[in-house]
Parts: sequence; C-alpha cells; structure tokens
Amino acid sequence: MKKITFFLFASMAMGGCDHSNHSHAPTDPNAVEFYGEKFDTTGAITQVEMVQNYAGSDTMPVKFKASIVETCAKAGCWMTIANNANYPMYVFMKDHAFGVPLEGCAKLGCIVNGVVHRDTLSVDILKHFAEDANKSQAEIDAITEPIPCLSVTASGVALKGFEEHFKGDGHENCSHDHSH
Repeated sequence: MKKITFFLFASMAMGGCDHSNHSHAPTDPNAVEFYGEKFDTTGAITQVEMVQNYAGSDTMPVKFKASIVETCAKAGCWMTIANNANYPMYVFMKDHAFGVPLEGCAKLGCIVNGVVHRDTLSVDILKHFAEDANKSQAEIDAITEPIPCLSVTASGVALKGFEEHFKGDGHENCSHDHSH
C-alpha cells in the first residue's frame, strides 16, 4: 500500500509541473544564445574579412561571423570554423571558463568575440582534438604532421538558431590544456 500511495503522490506531483518551458526550438529562429561573456554583436565582420584584415599580425582583437564545422564533443571547449583558407581555423574558449554545446552546432552561424593569432597545432594536440570529436581510431592514427592554423581565443560566442534540446552539460569539466 505504501508503494501505491507513493506512486500516486509522485504521479500527481509530476502532473502538476509546468512543462511548457521545455520547448525544443527557439520561439524566434533569429534568437541568439550567448556562451561566455555577452557582447554587442553589431559591427561583426565576416570570417573572410577577418582573415583579410589579420594579414599576419601577432594578435588582433576580432568580432566576426562564421559557420561552425564542429565542436568538442566532450567539453565544448573548442570549435572549428568554416573558412576558405588553406588551413583550419580553431576557436578556443578563453581560460576554459565556458563551453559551447557539445552537439547540434554544425553548420550553425555564430559570432565570435576574442583575439586571433597564427598557430601551429602539434600532432599530439590534433590527435587529442580528434578524440574529443569522437573520430575513429583510423582517423586519429592518420594524423602524422603538425598543421598551421589561425587560432582564436574567444571571450564570448553567440550562436544563432540553436535548438534547446541539443544543449548538453559537461563543458565546465574541460580540463584539457589546449595551449600550444
């Protein structure tokens, strides 16, 4: 009898919950979700303009629009950005203080606010990123050369059109050292 009473009580309590806020899509498809520091998104340049403006400076503050290729599937502490250069572009979350969603970001538009610099990613770090992205062992083993890249340390990232049901926890557990 105690089990039945508990079950009925739990069922009534759950039935009284308001589930209307569990929407799986933003009410506004142009809604912007911020990760890290919030910032004014106006005046953001395109990723192509950012690369053209950079022109080899050591570091340069940037605020640019881009399309996400992939994010770290373990902690959301890095993402790759689509670009038309002959090298990849990585965005790292400043001081691992925040992360972007672990999944559901590919092909989404974003605005990144941070600092850009040239970098070379070691074989070890590239293999680590491949593991973070859940690549196959064959893909990981195929990494044998360091690669040059543009690296952005982001203080904030704004995602456009991100669906709520893709939000994951775990980015705060990122303990990887992505310094290079």
